Amino acid sequence: GDVARAAKAHRNGRKWKLSSGMSEIGDAIRAGRMDPDHFPYSDDISKYAFVRLLPPHTDQGAPCAPVVYLSAEGTDIPGLQKAVPARHVAAYMSTLTEHAFQVCDAETRRTGRLVREVRVVNLRGLAVTDIDWSYVRPLNAAARDAEDAYPQLLGCFVILNPPTAVYWVLHLLLAAAMPRRVQEKVRVLRDDRPQDVAELLMLLQGRDLPAPDDVQEKSPK
Repeated sequence: GDVARAAKAHRNGRKWKLSSGMSEIGDAIRAGRMDPDHFPYSDDISKYAFVRLLPPHTDQGAPCAPVVYLSAEGTDIPGLQKAVPARHVAAYMSTLTEHAFQVCDAETRRTGRLVREVRVVNLRGLAVTDIDWSYVRPLNAAARDAEDAYPQLLGCFVILNPPTAVYWVLHLLLAAAMPRRVQEKVRVLRDDRPQDVAELLMLLQGRDLPAPDDVQEKSPK
């Protein structure tokens, strides 16, 4: 039944956290000894990728979800693929997921209501030809492991501004690479459509998405 499945998911998640070292990282995050600027490989990844965590408004009474924001604007995808091993990116993203889990857990305890992460991936400026799919595959595998370890974490996955020419194809490709639980939570939005903007603002709960910075390094030759 549902209880048995939930218990099994909890055991599997606990086993993965122990084997991946995420339990120790979670302890460090919870104790305030590790922040996003000091995640594993964050120095290397920040040179090429635009990733931000928007914390909740803890001064308001209502529950507020953390937002994990990744943007193709401000990300040098070829440079990242050449300079940073995929396993390092996977480790960084797993740590970011653990951090989001800790934030959601704290908000849930503060408000007495279940709080889940909102993840936004802005694809404006993405050149699909820049993507090395052999590089992406281990990242997808790591995402599946993390989703199994945090089955209740993700509230919504927003694919923002996918390139018009491949709008539906890209949506299907990304969804096919995601675990089923994530596929059911995917929303495809554009910030040039009023109804989509209204939905995005609701999900962000009054916060603005940060503008991408300039990439700090050029792609290595």
